[in-house]
Amino acid sequence: MSKWYKLNDDHTTEQVSLYDYALWNKDNDKNIVIGKYKIGKDIEVSTVFLGLDHCYTECNKPLLFETMVFGGEHDQFMSRYETYEKAVEGHNKAVIMCNGVIIKENDEPIINRFDILDL
Repeated sequence: MSKWYKLNDDHTTEQVSLYDYALWNKDNDKNIVIGKYKIGKDIEVSTVFLGLDHCYTECNKPLLFETMVFGGEHDQFMSRYETYEKAVEGHNKAVIMCNGVIIKENDEPIINRFDILDL
C-alpha cells in the first residue's frame, strides 16, 4: 500500500491518506517546490517534495524529497532524501556540483529561498 505524506508549515512531514494528500496538495501545489536554481540557459537544479514515499526497498525513514539536475554534464542526476533539511543540503550540493555560483550580498549567502547552508 502506498504511503502518502503532507509537508507541514514547520517542514516536518505527516503520513496521511491519499484523499487527505489530494486535499492538501490542492491548496499547497506551489509549496511542493523546495528550490529551483538556473545555471545559465541550459541547466536547472530542482528539489521538490514528492508526497509519496519513494523508498522501494528497506529504509529507516520514507524518502519524500528529490533533487534532479536537468541539462549539462550532470543531466538526470537524482538524489532522494528523508527530511526537508537534508533536501536543502542536497539541493545546495547539486548546485555547487553543477558549478553554480552562490550569490553573496553583504557577505551573507543568498541561496534561493533557503535560510540554511550546511555543507
